[in-house]
Amino acid sequence: MVSTASLCAQPTVRTVESQSAPVKDYRLFVGMDLMVLHQGEYAKMDAYSDHGARLAVGDRPVVDVRLNNRTRFERTPRVGRNALQIQGLSTRRDYSIIDSTAQNWSVQQATVQSTRTQTRLTGDLKTRGNPTARGQRAAQDNTFYNPDTTDDGSIEEAQNNEISLQLDSEFYADDGKQKSETKTALIIEAMVSSPVPVSEVYLVGVARVVAQGQQKDVVLFSEARELSREPRMVQLRKEELPLNLEVLEVDLHVYRAGHELVSNLSDKQFGLTRDEAHEYVSLDHMGMNRNASMAGFPAWSLPPAALLSAQDPRAFDYPVQVSIDDRGRFVSIDESIVLPDHIRTIVEEMVFVPALVEGQPIASNVSFNLMDYFR
Repeated sequence: MVSTASLCAQPTVRTVESQSAPVKDYRLFVGMDLMVLHQGEYAKMDAYSDHGARLAVGDRPVVDVRLNNRTRFERTPRVGRNALQIQGLSTRRDYSIIDSTAQNWSVQQATVQSTRTQTRLTGDLKTRGNPTARGQRAAQDNTFYNPDTTDDGSIEEAQNNEISLQLDSEFYADDGKQKSETKTALIIEAMVSSPVPVSEVYLVGVARVVAQGQQKDVVLFSEARELSREPRMVQLRKEELPLNLEVLEVDLHVYRAGHELVSNLSDKQFGLTRDEAHEYVSLDHMGMNRNASMAGFPAWSLPPAALLSAQDPRAFDYPVQVSIDDRGRFVSIDESIVLPDHIRTIVEEMVFVPALVEGQPIASNVSFNLMDYFR
């Protein structure tokens, strides 16, 4: 028999507490290291400025990329954060800017030397062949050349200055540069923005092209002093390429302090949480250093935003010692070292690579200087 109380009982209301999805603000992606041929061997490029690629080998030589076209690529998985946005990536042709600075300078110097020699010889013959004129010229205060009273050094200096002033006005008018008659330059353009300010970046563009029935990769370089939330136009140029060149596809990679920054165009990317990023960095480090023993160190490829936007490395010249766990996660700062609050905040945000003993990760202390990021 069922009681009336049982029939009137209200069903139990079940509630489910939902949890927000973890934030996946890190990205695993396939990046590109550019290798440049130097003295018979390929070396990784880790900085670029004013047409010079600095290489991560030996005494860090700088190679002029306009003169060295031997490069190759190494594509490797890596972790990034604060993905850039690259929009409107395109190519076009333009007139090449032909830099004839060296040639013009040589012509100028040859002209100076020739004119100087001719003037000295003419003045010497005229003066020495006319004793009357010789005496008259000796009495003048503004005599340009007098073999009795003027030394060769002052003659050459005065004549050189006079000719140089005339030639320099022509030489520097176009800075030794001219434009080609046909559109032989290749230009890559795009609008680039960043969720956090980033300073002192350089860009590498790779255009897959067909010229004279053959496919090849053309590499272009450029610099951008600062990226921000406001999209800005970036442009990469390569001068004097074949007219019938056809562009099949183009990639654009952005670097800061030798490390590639992830973008919306990065290949094979997907999101990671901070813990997953730590796990990947640790496992990748173990896989590349099997059975090795080494100290832990900062994962400079994942810098806090404050380092990305920094323009003066000296502002971060602080020795730091921290404790990390066996996954490279920050534990504590050595309190015996006095640090400004903003430096402590940066250190606490950092990702570290764990120490290894015979290939196995362990907790450890890590000593470093924040300025090492810029080297």
